[in-house]
Amino acid sequence: MSDQPVRFNDGPSDPLGLDGGQSPTLIIEDGVIPLRVRRPMDLARFVLAITVTFGIVLAAWFASSTSAGLDSDLSSTASLLPGFVVLLLNVIGGIGTLGLPIAASIALAVRKRLRQLFDSLLALLFSVIFLTTLATVISNVDSPRLLTALTGSASQGGASTAPILGGLIAFITVARLMNRRPWSVLSVIVIGSVMIVTVLSSAIALAGMLISITIGWGIGLIARYAFGTPTSRPSGVAIAQALERGGYPVITLLAQDTTRRGRRYQAVTRNGGVMRVTVFDRDMEGAGIVKAAWTAVRLREDQARGRFNMRRAVDHAALTSFAAQAAGAPEPRLLLASEINEDSYLLAYEYIEGVILRDVEDVTDSDLEQTWRAVRTLHEHQISHRALDSSNLIRGEDGAIWLVGHDGGAIAASDVSLRIDLAELLVTLAMLTDVERAVRTGRTVLGVAGLSRALPALQPVALSAPTRREVRKHKGLLVALRDSLIEIGTGEGVEPILLERI
Repeated sequence: MSDQPVRFNDGPSDPLGLDGGQSPTLIIEDGVIPLRVRRPMDLARFVLAITVTFGIVLAAWFASSTSAGLDSDLSSTASLLPGFVVLLLNVIGGIGTLGLPIAASIALAVRKRLRQLFDSLLALLFSVIFLTTLATVISNVDSPRLLTALTGSASQGGASTAPILGGLIAFITVARLMNRRPWSVLSVIVIGSVMIVTVLSSAIALAGMLISITIGWGIGLIARYAFGTPTSRPSGVAIAQALERGGYPVITLLAQDTTRRGRRYQAVTRNGGVMRVTVFDRDMEGAGIVKAAWTAVRLREDQARGRFNMRRAVDHAALTSFAAQAAGAPEPRLLLASEINEDSYLLAYEYIEGVILRDVEDVTDSDLEQTWRAVRTLHEHQISHRALDSSNLIRGEDGAIWLVGHDGGAIAASDVSLRIDLAELLVTLAMLTDVERAVRTGRTVLGVAGLSRALPALQPVALSAPTRREVRKHKGLLVALRDSLIEIGTGEGVEPILLERI
């Protein structure tokens, strides 16, 4: 294969992927697919489960009379069920309490998921022990109001939790029965029957039953996160097959690194073209959710919408890429968006042969001006990039400047987003060269008025995390940039944009 990058034609070659007689695909992906993973979304759901548990307890505590009335109404309504229905629910609940874990355990053993089976049984046992202990502690607490809220009675003999119900929930969570049919249907039937029978028996208050469910769910989630779960990430073979279905049969697929949302590969097609393939894995769904939630609360300009839903993230990345292509911005073309399986998607981009701008020793004024023009093209079409750090600027072998890493950008971008882009690019270029050259080349391309739009956004909170880390190494850079913009004549008296709520 030639050392020069091969550009793709407007359409894929061999659209049916039926190039018979070709050599098999070479796949190199050592270390990028672990056997077990800790899913960030499990940790986020655990926090939600704990929050809901405390919410239920507080609601029952402060509205004890309402809770008692609700318990009475539910018992009265349930008592109206025909006798054969009650008998059927008791049979289903009784058999299902033992039958569901046993049947699911056999299924896991047949599928050779012995580690997951062990984790599921351990979570069930721990949940039962924890809820039993919690019920004992609550019964010994001298708080009639708490007893009334959770047991429906002020006496210390009532049950405040349902350990068996919580244990079932924990087992179902770790075994991931809700993700597979018919186990999801069976789980809902068994849990629903146990809940109705519990209400009919009036053995526990509604609040006590609900916290048993949320605690069991929380224990299952934290067990799943602590022990890890079998990965659903597709292999390199599945990725190559998805590319071939999309009309791009490959001869080499090389894993490069693991990203916040999945993995990144370099692929060489049979016609010699090179692609950069980004794989979105459901295993990574929710990565960074705590930090992003805090950022969304703290900042007025939130760019994280749809970040934690894999399908939305794929759609958003594809949409911004197509918008940039239509605008004529120098960004790698999106060649293919494809589903690999129900848990993973891929986006295949044109590969740009070149060097990251921060690794270029002789950054010229031409490079700086090309970068400003590239961003100006996006902004003329109301598209923001929102990640203009030095790692996302590439100088191609022909000297052209390319923008990459645009999947977090926005179309129909707000004025604040566009100003933040200008501010971050100004900071990035000043760190790559110096303040004078960054301001001068920006003024040449954008004009005084255009460049001065960055001034209100020149503040650390507006910058992306990589740029913010780099700025800390350049003391006084932001002040020097502000002074330079004021000095060119139009920035005097401009107040910073208020980006922080807190």
